[in-house]
Amino acid sequence: MGEAVTPEKDIRHILHSVEKPGRYTGGEYGIIVKGEQGLLRIAVSYPDIYEIGMSNLSVRLIYRLLNGLEGVACERVFAPGLDFEAELRAHNLPLYSLETATPLRNFDLIGFSLGYELTFTNLLNILDLGHVSLHCRDREADEPIVVAGGPAVTNPVPFGAFIDAVFIGEIEGEGVELFARLAALKKQGADRQALLDHIRNQPYIWTVDKQETTRRVLWRGFGDRYPDPKGKLPFPVPNIRTIQDHGVVEIMRGCPNGCRFCHAGMFYRPFRLKEPEEILAETEAQIYGCGYREITLSSLSTGDYPGIADLVRSLTTQFSADKVSFSLPSLRINSLTLDLLAEISSVRKSGLTFAVETPLEQWQRGINKTAPLERTVEILLEAKRRGWKLAKFYFMVGLPVSEGNDETGPILDFLNEVKNKTGLGMNVNVSCFIPKPHTPFQWAAQLSEQEALDRIMTIKRNLSGRGVRVRYHSPFLSVLAGMVSRGDERVGEIMLQAFREGARFDSWEELVQWQLWRRLFDRADWDVEGESCRGRESGEPLPWRSIKLGVSNKYLEEENAKALAGVLTEPCCAGCAHLCGVCSKELQPRELPSASTAISKLNTPARGHSPVPSEVEASSQRNRRILFAFRKTGKAAFLGHLDVAQVFERSFLRAGYKVEFTKGFNPKPRLEFAQPISLGLESQREIALIDVIDWDGEESFRRRTNDVLPEGIQVIQAKALQPYRVGEKKHSLMSLYWGSEFSIEAEQPELLDALAERISTHRDELSAVVDRFSRQGGSVDIVIRQPEEGSGNVLNLIKRMGFSDPLKQGFRIVRKRQFAHNRD
Repeated sequence: MGEAVTPEKDIRHILHSVEKPGRYTGGEYGIIVKGEQGLLRIAVSYPDIYEIGMSNLSVRLIYRLLNGLEGVACERVFAPGLDFEAELRAHNLPLYSLETATPLRNFDLIGFSLGYELTFTNLLNILDLGHVSLHCRDREADEPIVVAGGPAVTNPVPFGAFIDAVFIGEIEGEGVELFARLAALKKQGADRQALLDHIRNQPYIWTVDKQETTRRVLWRGFGDRYPDPKGKLPFPVPNIRTIQDHGVVEIMRGCPNGCRFCHAGMFYRPFRLKEPEEILAETEAQIYGCGYREITLSSLSTGDYPGIADLVRSLTTQFSADKVSFSLPSLRINSLTLDLLAEISSVRKSGLTFAVETPLEQWQRGINKTAPLERTVEILLEAKRRGWKLAKFYFMVGLPVSEGNDETGPILDFLNEVKNKTGLGMNVNVSCFIPKPHTPFQWAAQLSEQEALDRIMTIKRNLSGRGVRVRYHSPFLSVLAGMVSRGDERVGEIMLQAFREGARFDSWEELVQWQLWRRLFDRADWDVEGESCRGRESGEPLPWRSIKLGVSNKYLEEENAKALAGVLTEPCCAGCAHLCGVCSKELQPRELPSASTAISKLNTPARGHSPVPSEVEASSQRNRRILFAFRKTGKAAFLGHLDVAQVFERSFLRAGYKVEFTKGFNPKPRLEFAQPISLGLESQREIALIDVIDWDGEESFRRRTNDVLPEGIQVIQAKALQPYRVGEKKHSLMSLYWGSEFSIEAEQPELLDALAERISTHRDELSAVVDRFSRQGGSVDIVIRQPEEGSGNVLNLIKRMGFSDPLKQGFRIVRKRQFAHNRD
């Protein structure tokens, strides 16, 4: 196992043909590559594109934990875009891992983290492209074991024909111990069947033929010591921009509030808190180990962290010198205090988000989540005084607490009153409620597509305009998600048919194939929408009945009854008397003792980082403009200019340099480049400029920066420029750019001959662009100047010579150097 995809030139050829080739190259800073023989080789995946998969917190956690085990190598794979899939299939090449380009079939195990039901067809596509049999029954002794886990498979039945084993719960603790034992078995010579038998024998593993109850793994050590930021990174830092392009620190797991529609709140019970000291350690790792300047303090309900305002204040004070900001998702109206609002406003003024869900007080008590209109208005008026101009609201239609009543009127009344009293702009998102397994609403009916669409369109027609924007989640996709969420084996067959007929990225409204799904619904021998949306009887056997998350059926039934009666259940806390079934004498929600005292201890400068000197101090010390040259070769050739700029921004922070920032609302490091090179081209010498406050010499600059750059980017020279004198005109690198020298090679020598002949023939008409060129050995060397009008782009020049797509046609272009106007 472990053989790389070959030949390499085929992959390079494909990468020149697809959008965002950086998704498929790997080579990020922080990747972990283990090359020893006899390792248990695991590919971990969130089955969506790279930008979404790399934003997934579970994948980050799994990657770090498994690579921390002796005898285990964990690598990543994500769903290919439609263009890359087409190229792989056209060339009969397997989907491969990002770390070592190993075909998926060569791994011992493929693990999928599933957070959303509609990644199902992507999962099947990843297996198929990896040359792995789709059905468990068809997998042979040399194929990987396929395992899945996560909130979307707590009803594993629809996945049963394709997943060898489903892990129920949190991977820390018993899950990590399982993989350590599998690695030991592999070292002793265990084959696929022996490894699979060991997995199946665990009480937290579900398989399609298992008769016993499967019980969730609950991690009791949440918040234990985080790895030292000077040690191994928690996760590779993406080279391209991702959906959530920031660091994430999980400050609380689970949620104390018990919203009755919320599956995650049940899956992660009881709520657990992380000590402030551990939050600080993780934050430092994300900033100085990874290079992130925006950190999300993550949980299901961040505002319920004890002393959250003090925590944000302390962290902001700690890291403000490095222009670090903190964002807080999942804030409830009742947890958004004026103190917290003040701290958020000091960080950034993005739109405030209010997940109201349902508008009437009686209905809010039914879902166990209150968002009083008066309180909402009060918070928004204060936010307006602090500079906010926009608020975002989330609502659901079809919640069982409305008892069949149309919610559109009350939703409109709620939002109109907010608009009239605050005058703020509003973005309103409306979705259809989906009953989820293991929640008090698991028996509830779901609105049909047409019922949900009628209600949503009524809201949109009556609310849009006047500074209000209404968006909605497709009711048909809600039906699809509900079908998987509460379905049985028949759903798995529909998903397989959909995959075979071309369904991909079903959670993307712009990519889902609506007519394909409607045809499948019509062809099925059962009423797919009716069966998926119907309510369930309380005593009816449910497909997920053998899965126990810890919350008892008795408690769920009691909560369902309280929901219909509009009765609140108090939040979980130490010593609570809810008797939901999760807690015991040994395990209960843990309060942080004297949270304010613990947080106050954080108010010291971050470890190992001194405050930025004042402007006067800096100018008298080592404040310099640093002109530097760097190579961009190999995998880095497939990074765009904006991606390269971000790579350097993060690398300078990882290297420990203090840089100067631009002014304004969103300050950025003072970093500029001469003419950026086109995507897909390599360069032996790119020129850039950075303003550094603590310059310590060329050798140190090169060493420190190269130590933290990703594969393919290397600083080769650096020079400190003299500071600008008063009154001296400042020139940007772009304005000084004169031209570049390129070396052009081709897989077929006749292509080079043809190119050289055509350039020679058209030399006169190219004189404004081509300074000189020569055909030497296996290359064409050419110097291209930047004309006063038009472009001096080398790819455009080759296209003018009759080659429609130079990179796909086999040309390899390397920039050798750049020239300024004085040719120095």
